[in-house]
Amino acid sequence: MLAFANNTSRTTATKALASNGSNQADSGSKTLPDDGEIAGSFCFGEAIIQLQLTRGIVRAFTIDTMSTIWKTLVRQMILSLNNLDNAPWDSCFLPYVEEAVYEGVVFLWVLGDFNPRMLQALTTCNVEAPRAASSSSSGNAVDWPAILVRMQLTRRQVEQLVACRRTLINEVAILAVEWDRLWAQLKDIEDVGENAEGSVIRFGEVAALTTQLCANVHAINTCRHFYLSYVYTRTAQFFVASNPMGPDILSLMAFLAIQADEPSTSELLRMAEPGASGGEGTSSGPSLCVAVDWRQALMQPLSVLHGRRTRMDT
Repeated sequence: MLAFANNTSRTTATKALASNGSNQADSGSKTLPDDGEIAGSFCFGEAIIQLQLTRGIVRAFTIDTMSTIWKTLVRQMILSLNNLDNAPWDSCFLPYVEEAVYEGVVFLWVLGDFNPRMLQALTTCNVEAPRAASSSSSGNAVDWPAILVRMQLTRRQVEQLVACRRTLINEVAILAVEWDRLWAQLKDIEDVGENAEGSVIRFGEVAALTTQLCANVHAINTCRHFYLSYVYTRTAQFFVASNPMGPDILSLMAFLAIQADEPSTSELLRMAEPGASGGEGTSSGPSLCVAVDWRQALMQPLSVLHGRRTRMDT
């Protein structure tokens, strides 16, 4: 019989969520009109939903709540994968693996859409001790060769990851050029200008440029989350292989790029600059996201764009 994540794990996740809600109420945080909408639902291997997250709850996540839920999800993945490994001839186990992985991806989509700051925290923290210093800040290097051995990536998967890195950096570089242009314009504006009618306060221009800068930063974050969340659905073993650390796919892609003798991030950024030789900064390798433009993520949640039926390579 298939083993599921134990009740203690699910109870812990629910208690952490209750504590998160209490913290939200105590803090008097500002509510938004859509805070009550359901952002994600999770079964943790059971037949019925065990946990539902509203957008407001996700926005108010603490690092402890986020880590507890992710830890519960990964434990379910491990149990499901172990069942499949112990009986590889029995195809009935595969749907449970796919469902466990899908719920992990949904959680990352939810964080990317409604709490990107907490998603960033997940990629650098140890979920067993989320308040401790991250591996990068404490000087402990991640053992990427060991993680790659556990992941058992195919050559095509490696090529896709490297190509995705190039595409992501290229898109971000284009947005960065726009940011530089807007910032230069903002710096050139004097608080008070002079014209034929006398002094003019230029608050309107400053406000307009500030709004554009905020939109540009939002676009950079959206672009990044779009590509990374798509990659997660292609590297399911990465969730388990990274445990107890969160899934830092950017660092994984950077490590693979070094192995493939790819240009550095700074080199790719320079290549993407207008007028640079070699120019567009994209890869000739296989593309990951040809069917969907990342800009659609500015208007639709990632879960809608990438969809449940995206195939997961477990």
